[in-house]
Amino acid sequence: MTVEYFSEESVFVAENWETVQDILAAVKGLEEDMSAFLDSLAEEVQGRDWWQEGWECRRPNNLEMYVSRVAWRFGKDHAVWIGVEALNPDSVFGDDDAPLLYVWTPEHLKPSNAELVSRLASGSQPVLGRLDYKTDSDYVVIDPVPKCPPRELETYAHAVREQVLEFIDHYAGVMMQYDDVIRSMADEDE
Repeated sequence: MTVEYFSEESVFVAENWETVQDILAAVKGLEEDMSAFLDSLAEEVQGRDWWQEGWECRRPNNLEMYVSRVAWRFGKDHAVWIGVEALNPDSVFGDDDAPLLYVWTPEHLKPSNAELVSRLASGSQPVLGRLDYKTDSDYVVIDPVPKCPPRELETYAHAVREQVLEFIDHYAGVMMQYDDVIRSMADEDE
């Protein structure tokens, strides 16, 4: 049958609409599972030894989780965030950029990034990931999370969990060493 108005791909989708709906529902379920995975990470960091030093965890959306200290807050925001972003199917399995572990500051505090990058570069602690020396960046440190290899979701989830927790544990300790700098960043903005 020749269809005048629709492409071959459109005809295929229309003829298999029930299967398409099943796939779309499965993708929604995967997105919910990935958000629950981030919830579990947020819950786990709250049991860490450093947590008692005045930390809080935020989930600004279903794709991201970060920690920061209450003392680093100004208004409703924080001067430094340590977390993971873009943990979603398009980033983990598709063509979007890979998820990213980060130490980040809000855009208007960008001038302070150079100070933090400099201190991390010359500090005694190893750098996990890569320092972001770009003057137009909000990131202080970035570390891409690899994409999931085909048919290795469970193994991948365990590896990502370890990578995220190691990164957050590391930078929670490191950034507390620069508490004076970070507090002054937050104070300057008030």
